[in-house]
Amino acid sequence: MPKNCSADINAVINYVDNTLLHGARKEKQTLKDKFMLGNLEDADFAGALENGPWTWQANQFNSFQTGGKSNYAFCDYIEGVWPNSTNEIPGAEGVGLVKALENYAKHFKEIDLPYCAPPVQIISVTRLVSAEYGRKQCGLFFKDHFGLSEGKTAASVDKYTGSWETPKVKRMMLVNGQYDPWRFATVASDFRPGSPLQSAAEVPTFVVPGGFHGSDHSGANWAVNPELQAIVNQEVAIVKKWVAEFNKGCRRRVKRTIGRISLSI
Repeated sequence: MPKNCSADINAVINYVDNTLLHGARKEKQTLKDKFMLGNLEDADFAGALENGPWTWQANQFNSFQTGGKSNYAFCDYIEGVWPNSTNEIPGAEGVGLVKALENYAKHFKEIDLPYCAPPVQIISVTRLVSAEYGRKQCGLFFKDHFGLSEGKTAASVDKYTGSWETPKVKRMMLVNGQYDPWRFATVASDFRPGSPLQSAAEVPTFVVPGGFHGSDHSGANWAVNPELQAIVNQEVAIVKKWVAEFNKGCRRRVKRTIGRISLSI
């Protein structure tokens, strides 16, 4: 993300969180009204502001060909250089809290709203959207029947999957984009004890250099990025090998079964 954009988002979200967590009722209402979200509860309002930063994972290698540059368009709004604007692009310091807040609200009302009928640190997503907030969402969506309500925990999932260790499965391929926000929740995370999981024959792993979310899914991306194309070629070769091995094993099992049936007749 451009440095000016990330600096200004950090300032805005820290201000929003401080207002919602410590501000007076009138201050909260004024802030929500600025985004035309005056009727929302605090956490729901803060959660709605995630829409802008979430566009980061939509980046693709062919975005500049297709015009699908939603994250950079979001940042342009934050920095006051939306389409047809005559403002100059600010430096790495950004435009500052006051302007960035107004610009954030402008983006939300013009771009997001029409389509959606620690105390101080660098942060792009509000602190109010927590694990407990997510748990409440599960209850709203699924009533009383979802994993957490039936006793599932992070520990039980880690036990089943192996957590940071080598996955307890065979023939599973793991592919992440270098800049995918979800990578840090996977075994390709830089925070995995020791180091990111190394590729192995039964569990091949790839990290797409410069990639985002699902960069290897789109053939249009392969065409504009030879490095990605090389990774996809490896993925295809691995899957073809696994399918061939599976089919060969099936044929052997069928022959053995037919043999046993013949002997019993």
